[in-house]
Amino acid sequence: MTAPDAPSSPDPTPEAPAAFRTPALPDLDDRPMALGRDRVVSLPLAPDAALVFWELTADGFARAQSSLLAGSRARPVLRLYIDDGVRPTRRDEPVREWLGQQTVKLPVGARLVAALGVATDEAFAHVARSTAVRLPGPPPADAPIRFEGDVEPAPPKRVRLDDPGPFGGAW
Repeated sequence: MTAPDAPSSPDPTPEAPAAFRTPALPDLDDRPMALGRDRVVSLPLAPDAALVFWELTADGFARAQSSLLAGSRARPVLRLYIDDGVRPTRRDEPVREWLGQQTVKLPVGARLVAALGVATDEAFAHVARSTAVRLPGPPPADAPIRFEGDVEPAPPKRVRLDDPGPFGGAW
């Protein structure tokens, strides 16, 4: 009686049971997920940059537009309130999409509040506002080290190998 023919190259890795398989994840869009409500979120990215993403609904835009003067040309803007510790400033960035994100360059260590709203030449109506975030300061390596007074390194100490050492034993 002869043995049945065995496969010439057995598969060394058997298939994992279904319970242990990781489901395939869908490709993720770079944009944040739409929640259907007006919102602005600011996140620090680096000492000189922050990520701001927003969602503006048609209702929020209409509500803000109605609070401005009738007949004025209103446009959606992202208003950035920046406090760098020297002089607070305000900057408007145009909003061209209902849902979007933008990386903004700021002074190192600045405090940022982002507001989404509708602006005219004379007025601004808030729709949503982010919480205040503070960007981290510069890394320690970027700050110069200054020594005050006469600071010199200690001279090297000579040690003999047969010296018992500070703890009484040989090295």
